[in-house]
Amino acid sequence: MPEAALATDFDGIRQGDRAVIVKRFGEEEVAAFAALSGDYNPLHMDSRFAENTRFGKRVVHGMLVASFVSTLVGMHLPGAGALWMQQTFRWRKPVFLGDTVEIVLEVTQKSPGARLLAIRISATNQDGIGVMDGEGAVHMPAWKTL
Repeated sequence: MPEAALATDFDGIRQGDRAVIVKRFGEEEVAAFAALSGDYNPLHMDSRFAENTRFGKRVVHGMLVASFVSTLVGMHLPGAGALWMQQTFRWRKPVFLGDTVEIVLEVTQKSPGARLLAIRISATNQDGIGVMDGEGAVHMPAWKTL
């Protein structure tokens, strides 16, 4: 059973607030993402093929790594009800099977009138190497009272 999303009070969010998720990427995650997305690129799926590339081994789908930003937005900061409106990503280095990646979401700006947050994303592997970064925007709708 998935964890319940945390509902963050928009008024309580401040510039500099952060949310973090740490994820290890293995065979099971890559296979599930390939099945869901239809991306069976042999660079991700075939060790023999990947050995003959400049990477020398299989590379985790970049969008699989990036998908955990959705977890951060919808489950942690700002949490339940958040709408991820815009995002850019830059993949700096490949993530390989077996790597553990720490993905950090940081609030860089808050617009209370529009209930918008500007966010920065950074991701580093277990060796402290930056593998992905980007910027985005998140809207937090006002809750209706019943």
